[in-house]
Amino acid sequence: MLYRLFFFVLSFLIALALTGCCATAPNDAAQQPAYTPTYAELVRRHNERIKGIEKFWARAVIELRWVDSKGGNRFEQGDGSLVLDLPLKSSLTLGKLGQTKLWAGSNDTYFWLFDQLEGTKLYLGRQDGKPLDVASDHSQRSSPLPVRPVDIPALLGILPIPEPREGEPVPQVKWQNTSFIIEPPGTGARYHYHPIHYQVLGVALLDDRGRPLLVSELKWPQRIEKTGALIGPYINTRVAVTTPGEPGGMTLFLTEMTDDPQRVNPKVFDLDFLRNMMKADTVIAIEPR
Repeated sequence: MLYRLFFFVLSFLIALALTGCCATAPNDAAQQPAYTPTYAELVRRHNERIKGIEKFWARAVIELRWVDSKGGNRFEQGDGSLVLDLPLKSSLTLGKLGQTKLWAGSNDTYFWLFDQLEGTKLYLGRQDGKPLDVASDHSQRSSPLPVRPVDIPALLGILPIPEPREGEPVPQVKWQNTSFIIEPPGTGARYHYHPIHYQVLGVALLDDRGRPLLVSELKWPQRIEKTGALIGPYINTRVAVTTPGEPGGMTLFLTEMTDDPQRVNPKVFDLDFLRNMMKADTVIAIEPR
């Protein structure tokens, strides 16, 4: 369905800083290593890698697969950009032949998807879940996506994880397949880490019962160009998103990554500006979850 497309566009996922090598566990790490890092150690290493990431721009090649309203399999590939201004502002575009076909994003108040693949539609919701203060051609409905655009940084693995507080129970570090796993309290996320280098290999966003809503896989780390620094942190440049039990998905390839303020144009988070430019003739109200 077209709503599924909204999900895959808004949630493209995880990438994150590494210490500088491959992003997948080696074959010889299929068995759990003799040493298991502590929860505090994994959190500390995670936060050290992402330190200083506040704004982000990257050129993107996007591949989307979904099932349309008629049950047909659809595929779209295009070029665009990914822009983040943490913690709430996001923008992801997909274009073909110089024309923007999809534009998903969020700011402090709203999240949206401009869809020009079939007509011109605007899917619009509020971050706080309150009713829209704009006219809509459709009754309000739950979002077809299990995540909001504001969840994008978490899926990229570039949000800090709270350090464990003294006196509080310390979460367990688990081993699954070829990675160490932690579920930091209050984040609604499960992080997978490389068994040797401890860089993030993937992030799953969870529902209230701890079941994965969205699963990402990260590969091909490269350094981000960091303003005022000789070298920047690593971010994975190939991110793949799937929804358990659902067909389709999204693969995102990132290049030219930078936090250059001139690239992070605040207009891409300005809903009024985008509505005037995209000129959607249909507004569909949705809820964050």
